[in-house]
Amino acid sequence: MRSTGFGQLQAVNSSESTSSTNEFYKANILAIAILTIVVVCGALLANKAELALNAHVLRIKDVQYGPNNLQGNNLMDLYFPSTGSGPYPVVVWIHGGGWLIGNKDNSPSEVLLDNGIAVASINYRLSKEAIFPAQEEDCFGALQYLRSHARELNIDPNEIGLWGASAGGHLVALVGIKSSIGSLNGTAPVKAICDWCGPADIRTLAAQSKPDCPLHHDTPDAVEKLLLGGTIEEKKTLAVEASPTAFAHGNCPPILIMHGDADDIVPVEQSLDLSKALKSAGAPHVDMVVLPGSGHNFCTRENMERVSKFFVTYLKQSAERASFEQ
Repeated sequence: MRSTGFGQLQAVNSSESTSSTNEFYKANILAIAILTIVVVCGALLANKAELALNAHVLRIKDVQYGPNNLQGNNLMDLYFPSTGSGPYPVVVWIHGGGWLIGNKDNSPSEVLLDNGIAVASINYRLSKEAIFPAQEEDCFGALQYLRSHARELNIDPNEIGLWGASAGGHLVALVGIKSSIGSLNGTAPVKAICDWCGPADIRTLAAQSKPDCPLHHDTPDAVEKLLLGGTIEEKKTLAVEASPTAFAHGNCPPILIMHGDADDIVPVEQSLDLSKALKSAGAPHVDMVVLPGSGHNFCTRENMERVSKFFVTYLKQSAERASFEQ
């Protein structure tokens, strides 16, 4: 196993590498070398979580939630708590990987399952297969699938949260914020969002990055250019559509944003700008947590428990109150 950066740990199988990914590696060998040493949230608890899942937790693998499944892009894994009878609140985990690599394996599900919250870990189309907004569309598709199959899955369609790291953090912020602007997507809003070190404004990502950033934003293979299918100048409208800060509004669901101030992959200014934009727009529940001295990896038990407490507050307790009122 090795980390592939932008929030995802995956097993490496050279026989499965595509030619486009190989070219990316060749052109960005230094960046990949640096990114591969980043240990991320799903990996920290993977071994312990796997034991717990095998012994006590129902797991349903490879559920197809959408039509874009040529490379397994529209698959999700579902995890359910071993206690309680449901319907369960559910958090959708969206993996990182620079929108270019990564998959649904090794989601940080244990900390949520232990608190009675189900987890759906999803794949989505990567930038080497489809440019933006394909990634956003897949995330919305996963939400729609969960809501339309809530009864058979024994989950609460009104108590859905989002959590992602890095590129996944970008997608949860974007989808979560847009979900509460009904005219944009035609779906119901999520109840809570947790964004770990996600890019928040594609338009300013390069300018805010440190000179020694391993992602090399000035190259043709920069991750944001691959995501958009061109440079920011060439894809101005798409860059706005892909930037959570551009959609900040007062009805944003409760959001927990966490970012290390020593992050050399995604600058902390990205999260600070998102927090500022949301607060300026009047969003009532914006929790911005800057982690002193932390880099792109800050997956500690303390930080995991902070996330768990956040979702218990805005999902589980909300569901329990609704059940009591009925």
